[in-house]
Amino acid sequence: MSEFRQNPITKNWVLIAPARGKRPDQYKTYSVMHGVPEVDKSCVFCPGSEHLNSELARVPEGKDWEIRIIPNKFASLEHTAVYRHKEFYVSHSGDGDHEVIITRKHNEPVALQSIATVELTIRTFIERINSLSKHQELAYVQIFHNHGRDAGASIVHPHYQLLATPIVPPHVHSEIMCCYHYYQTHKSCI
Repeated sequence: MSEFRQNPITKNWVLIAPARGKRPDQYKTYSVMHGVPEVDKSCVFCPGSEHLNSELARVPEGKDWEIRIIPNKFASLEHTAVYRHKEFYVSHSGDGDHEVIITRKHNEPVALQSIATVELTIRTFIERINSLSKHQELAYVQIFHNHGRDAGASIVHPHYQLLATPIVPPHVHSEIMCCYHYYQTHKSCI
């Protein structure tokens, strides 16, 4: 089970997610897309393997999807809200959402995708953020894309991860507060 732990000095929160250590490692070399087919029948994210993952949505719906959204099997966050006061620190269960947003082609990283695919992906991000914003316990959404082993990716197929947390990271909170203070001083948005 994952959990947020609060630093007793700074009061910042850190996410501890042991299940992430169980992720697969598909990289045999550091060359990510060289010689990779458009569809790989052994890939859990490719068309034809949809039955291997539970699914939150498809865009468009049907077998000719361009984007699929699935829960992360090795999630950093899950739905359990429990606070604990340990001897040295305060913890909070890793409550939140961890989704995977998959684009269709196995051999097409973001840099090689069509403008239409990139636009559809961004619209999907917006829809997911708007949907998750209705959950009062969530305060922050982060979307990221790991490309290659060095970036932390464990599966070759291009995909994004979405994390929705009940905690706003300190650096983001600081930027928001600085924008607020700028507005108070200058009466304009920075």
